[in-house]
Amino acid sequence: CGFVMATSYEDTDTLHRVYPDFEATLQSLRTFSGGKNNHVKVGYKVDATKLQSTLPKNVFAAGEAVNKHSDNSRKFHRICWNFPCTAIGNGKDGQNEAMEENKELVRQFMISALPFLDEECGEIHMA
Repeated sequence: CGFVMATSYEDTDTLHRVYPDFEATLQSLRTFSGGKNNHVKVGYKVDATKLQSTLPKNVFAAGEAVNKHSDNSRKFHRICWNFPCTAIGNGKDGQNEAMEENKELVRQFMISALPFLDEECGEIHMA
């Protein structure tokens, strides 16, 4: 089994308030790979445009899905970001009137993510 780093821009209190099934999702992550918690890390208040400063410091403490390189850094095979968009209020994330802001958000994410991507087999996925 590989290593999964699940992150959220929100803190745990907000996630519990907004997503009624949040605790069940956490439990699913905890039991990923037969309950071996060293294969899953969860990070809160992670800014995709500032990964270097907002990813948990212990992000590379375990895992097979990251490669250790000669410079002692570790890189992800995949970085996935579902529905990248700016929050514009009233539940209208990602609407056309925020198109330029969303484009800039994606550009900044790419700049932030590239140093964490494995140079030989790394991929970025956005959906």
